Amino acid sequence: MDPPNQNLHTGSRAQSEGGAHLPSSGAEDSLFPCAHCGNTFSHAWALKNHECACAAERPHCCEICGKRFTHSRSLERHHLVHTGERPHRCPQCGRSFSRLGNLERHQRIHTGERPYGCEACGKRFSRVEYLKRHQLIHNSEKTALQCASCGRGNQKGCQR
Repeated sequence: MDPPNQNLHTGSRAQSEGGAHLPSSGAEDSLFPCAHCGNTFSHAWALKNHECACAAERPHCCEICGKRFTHSRSLERHHLVHTGERPHRCPQCGRSFSRLGNLERHQRIHTGERPYGCEACGKRFSRVEYLKRHQLIHNSEKTALQCASCGRGNQKGCQR
């Protein structure tokens, strides 16, 4: 059996879909370890959320379609698929949404808000997925500026 993973999970999902794992700081008495994979968490609630996913537990079942969920709140939100309920209405145009976050994203059409900025060129976007798609042009620019011989950037031309 492999030794337990000595990573600390902060409870944040900022790093990746799986969450941010950081090297353990040595405060072992305040950590909450996962019995399945050995990852450690700084909060009991973070461990509880992780353990459901880690053990592939999905105890909450939709009575209509049988789809299963890790958390009861996810099941409640799923029920809107079957009811067609769209409780969040845009005051500007009347369009309705099942999720508040979708309404908030939609409202940027009316307000012109562009909260996501490109660090490379400063261009701003209303949705994070538009920013990510845009950033691909900067990645291809970097590749185009690399010397085919040595791989270094060749702003002034390669001497090799």
